[in-house]
Amino acid sequence: MNGSLRVVGRGDPRRVAACSRTAGRSSLAILLAVCSVAACATTTSGSGAGAGTSGAPAPASTSPATSVTTSAATSGSLPSASGTSTPVQPTYLPPPGSYSGLTSQGRPLSFYVSADSASIQDISIPTVGLSCTPGGANAFDHLAVASATVTADGSFSATTNQAGAFAGFPAKFSYSITGNFQGAGPGGALKAAGSFRETITYTDAAAARTCTSDDQTWSGTLDAHQTQPTSLPEPGSYSGLTSQGRPLSFDVSTDRASVQNMSIPAVGLSCTPGGANAFDQLAIASAAAKADGSFSAAKTRTGVFAGFPARFTYSFTGTFHGAGQNNAPRAAGSFRETITYTDTLAARTCTSDDQTWSVTRSA
Repeated sequence: MNGSLRVVGRGDPRRVAACSRTAGRSSLAILLAVCSVAACATTTSGSGAGAGTSGAPAPASTSPATSVTTSAATSGSLPSASGTSTPVQPTYLPPPGSYSGLTSQGRPLSFYVSADSASIQDISIPTVGLSCTPGGANAFDHLAVASATVTADGSFSATTNQAGAFAGFPAKFSYSITGNFQGAGPGGALKAAGSFRETITYTDAAAARTCTSDDQTWSGTLDAHQTQPTSLPEPGSYSGLTSQGRPLSFDVSTDRASVQNMSIPAVGLSCTPGGANAFDQLAIASAAAKADGSFSAAKTRTGVFAGFPARFTYSFTGTFHGAGQNNAPRAAGSFRETITYTDTLAARTCTSDDQTWSVTRSA
């Protein structure tokens, strides 16, 4: 075929010979044009030094579309009818209810998925192990995040901060938690997993210190035998424990419109400066129950603490979460108490920091 070309039809297997790369340099442009018209398929590799450069004919292609599909598969994505290779994530909403599990530190974790499956609520890790620098001391704290939005792919993330007291000194607390729902496990219960981190920074009498959990993982499953609320909370008396291990109680009115008589008889406080520990009590008369089962209340009063005039500030929030394994309606939330006063030596602040609580209906 020195310098000569022979045009063949699309279905003629001899078209490959017509597209041979043994053609002379002078007819290269004509060769490319003819191959384009005849829809010839030529296989090459690397930077262009294909198998055909030795004079051997390239293998015939019976379907030009096959080479396109193979190329897409090699790149790791299949084109759609519209030409895009980006997959569309399906909308996913996790089943509502309570979830429980363990962290990579071997500590319990719990949270709730709201009745509309749109948010994660009352995320709680009662014990988080921390390592502090400088000095290498070990410490413990707890993580509490009120809520996080569930995205369309079933993932969620939240970050929150608070100011408070740690080791007897003013401190800043930072919490983050992420997760995603992963389908049913071997036992049939829906699984979720993710990571979390807590960091505390403060300055004591000797140095500025940072205590952190580093990045830790967690996993949990949907608890069995529970029902979800379909209306305002069930009336009656509720009781349970705080994250400080202290009892609390409240009532839901007969018309289900309000939460009443919120009481925590003993609230642990840390005071700065000085690092003294103290106790007080939290009492709030009532809070309106919203249609989504949540409620919140705040109260400020003046009084006497440690023998000096003081200002007391309380906050209490919660959400009702339906019935648990014992068929008793549940609720969970958080609270905080802060007292400020000035004694003969200094202005002082005593605070519980943010704490969590959980209850079930007892009557």
